[in-house]
Amino acid sequence: FRHELDRGGIQHAINAFLEEFKKGEAVLMLKINLSYAMSPEQLNHIIMEKAKTMSNPPEIYIDYSDKPYKELRNLYNACDVLINPTEGEAFSLPSIEAMACGKPVIATNFGGQTDFIENTNGWLIDYKLHEVKHELIYEGINWAKPDIESLKKAMRNAFADVQATKSKGLKALETSKNFT
Repeated sequence: FRHELDRGGIQHAINAFLEEFKKGEAVLMLKINLSYAMSPEQLNHIIMEKAKTMSNPPEIYIDYSDKPYKELRNLYNACDVLINPTEGEAFSLPSIEAMACGKPVIATNFGGQTDFIENTNGWLIDYKLHEVKHELIYEGINWAKPDIESLKKAMRNAFADVQATKSKGLKALETSKNFT
């Protein structure tokens, strides 16, 4: 398994966060579903490889626990923003769930989430398409590789402009009411 091939984009979120923030400034919380994501060993490798070159890396918490569906809102409400730099999604249920909790989403401007995320209720990040060659089931399909600079800028904007983040969250909540 090569971590650069994770369609969910965890590696992009980690890299952008470690490049943009310092210890004590912000915290990245990762909720990992091991059915879809890389292993804890692979995630720790990504973090350690990047952090070892830094003098003061920010904190990253990783939650691998299975949570009942009704407890997910507590997780969303513990955060200010959901970060979803996916390479390809049909819908992105976590994005709309976070929005239903009044949380704006930082997401790749590609895939199903663009049906409901826009720059008034979240941040859409730039990307470049790349052909999927590592999974037979997706052969010939193009996925989006999120632009790290665009992701870092959105993360910084969400962190620095609390009022805009809250305003986008209110719009996200309103948008989520259009979905069941």
